[in-house]
Amino acid sequence: IVIKDLQDTIVGNDNVEGGLVQYFNNNIRDTHNQFDRTTSKLYADKLELKYFGYQGGKIKTSRKFCLKHDGKCYSTDEAKQWEKQIGLKDSKGKPVGPIANKSTYNPLVDCGGYNCRHSLDFISNSLAKRYRPDLF
Repeated sequence: IVIKDLQDTIVGNDNVEGGLVQYFNNNIRDTHNQFDRTTSKLYADKLELKYFGYQGGKIKTSRKFCLKHDGKCYSTDEAKQWEKQIGLKDSKGKPVGPIANKSTYNPLVDCGGYNCRHSLDFISNSLAKRYRPDLF
């Protein structure tokens, strides 16, 4: 029975994800999302796109930051201001909250912070103008 308990704790069972599986799932998902956002930004730079939709939907565990931005259109210049919204710091200036595991926050890579599921879908100037005429 001890081996079964250990297996449930590490790998999990039909009812619960084990600690090791959960750890790797979270980190792999986060790394994949960051890679995808980085790749999108590289293509956007080559195509000189500076507007994007913050996409991914809302789920029960969505952070306030993501709830606020989901489904909306932004410029890369606007995104630079997001650190002020998400970049909470302690009295020594060290990041806390959803970006606590990073020393820097890159809004176009990190979005809502650790394990954020949202993506940045870059769009043309004409499409951005339709969604957000105030940007022009």
